[in-house]
Amino acid sequence: MSQVPFITPETNTAVYLILKGYTLLGIQYEPRQNGRKRGFFIFSGDEHIKETVDSFEKNESVSVNFVDF
Repeated sequence: MSQVPFITPETNTAVYLILKGYTLLGIQYEPRQNGRKRGFFIFSGDEHIKETVDSFEKNESVSVNFVDF
């Protein structure tokens, strides 16, 4: 049984997930009424990704060392 991909329109969340090692499958763009496009970040399914996102949104133990990148 395959995992359902995780999708988010939030750039901050997407960057955090990438830094945490989750696999970004792609970005889907959809047009908006103002003529600009909105991106949806699509990640491979993982049983822990929702926990990671919830923790990020609650600012629980979120740390990124940019020196590593």
